[in-house]
This record gives sequence, C-alpha cells and structure tokens, in this order.
Amino acid sequence: MSEIKALDQAVMLNRSAFFNRIREAQTAIDRRQEQQVKIISFDTSLAGFNVKHPDGTLGFAKAISNSSNLYKGAYVSLIRPAGTQTAIIDTTPRG
Repeated sequence: MSEIKALDQAVMLNRSAFFNRIREAQTAIDRRQEQQVKIISFDTSLAGFNVKHPDGTLGFAKAISNSSNLYKGAYVSLIRPAGTQTAIIDTTPRG
C-alpha cells in the first residue's frame, strides 16, 4: 500500500512540475511581447487602434485609458483577457 501512495505522490509532483513549466514558458512569451506592438493608427469607426505585431501582422486593440502614451508610432504591450477576441492596450509602465 505504501508503494501506491509513493507512486501517487510522485505523479502529483510530476504533474505540478509540468504545469509550472507551462506557466513559466507562457510568462516568458508574454514578457518577450511586451512593448513590441506598434500603434499604426486610430480607427474612429471602431473606436480602437490598428496595431502592427513584431511578426508583421496587423491587428486591432482597444485602450481602456486616455494615456498620453497612445500615439501613432508608439510601442505598447497588449493584454488579451481570457474569453475575448479583442486585445487591450496596456499602458502600465514596467520596472
């Protein structure tokens, strides 16, 4: 019986380590993408910004603030909340 408990505990440790690696990899990807998206223009019909991603693809993002950092040519970070299609521009300074 103790072998089964030991095996069960080893499985739980491996599972925890696996999910920690996934989370760390996703965090690293998110950090690499910070301040990498360039604002191209403001779309008045959709009330949002047309942006260019580092790989050259174009996208759309909305801003939740009227920051002075939101201007044509500015590099910003994007946040995509779970369950949404539209990214949000993050103007919070990183330190």
